Amino acid sequence: MRDITEGKSAEEALFQSEQRYRTVFDNMQEGFAFCQMIYDTSGKPDDWIYLNVNPAFNRLTGLADIVGRRVTDTIPGIKDQTPELFETYSRVAQTGQPEKFEIHFTPLGIWLSISVFSPEKEYFVAVFDDITIRKQVEEKLRMSGEKFRLLVECAPHAIYIQTRSRFTYLNPEALRLFGASSPDELLAKLVIERFSPEDYAIVEDRIRLLNIERKPVPSREYLCLRLDNTPFEVEISLVPFLSGTENGALVFMRDITARKQAELTLSRRNDELNTANAQLAATAKELKQNYEELSDNQRQLI
Repeated sequence: MRDITEGKSAEEALFQSEQRYRTVFDNMQEGFAFCQMIYDTSGKPDDWIYLNVNPAFNRLTGLADIVGRRVTDTIPGIKDQTPELFETYSRVAQTGQPEKFEIHFTPLGIWLSISVFSPEKEYFVAVFDDITIRKQVEEKLRMSGEKFRLLVECAPHAIYIQTRSRFTYLNPEALRLFGASSPDELLAKLVIERFSPEDYAIVEDRIRLLNIERKPVPSREYLCLRLDNTPFEVEISLVPFLSGTENGALVFMRDITARKQAELTLSRRNDELNTANAQLAATAKELKQNYEELSDNQRQLI
């Protein structure tokens, strides 16, 4: 007969796994929200319920005590002000295809960069960051050079300017991400040298589109290299920029290492949950069989 404590061990392992994932999500700089979509009688997205959020969610949105609540109760008017958010979240929750987008979140008056994916049908996970400052920088590109430089220097996001495929300016946060102690370590160096070789073709094509064709390019994730060649994952968006008389690009770079780790952790969590549930189901089935055998033996004795 199987030891009944095996089922208990599986439950304890599940609890310990939950604790590990909670620590990962709590340490994320990006906001994290696990939600369930709610549909009306015609099958259209009508609401969603917050099942779990991390501290960064509260910090970035200013919202508290929302777990278990509907978004329409938490943020009145959100459905009318941002109907595209309902459509996107519902599409991901139904199809399972992840999406990434930027939105001016009118109810809170901020810009958000959002990555959303679905761990199971009718549920979604939104990971987001406040990009309001970046949007303000883009809007103020016509500011005088000194005011612009002050704004960029104080920005919490990594920003650099490239012309002729080389670094011509990096703000303090960009220097920190690349592991440089001074601008001289990177200025005039080829930008592509700070990217993983597997991204070379993509980086060169994007530089060409910006510098020559003056076309905007969508944001994308890359694997970058610090000066000591330590890899780190980033999300980069670029806009055409005129540096003096030369065409170049204003580049916004955000470290997403913690977010990628959280996504990987969530995937592993789902795998472990499935394994633990399977073990519990197997234990329950065997216990039931043992009980039925014991009952048959008792009846035979009677």
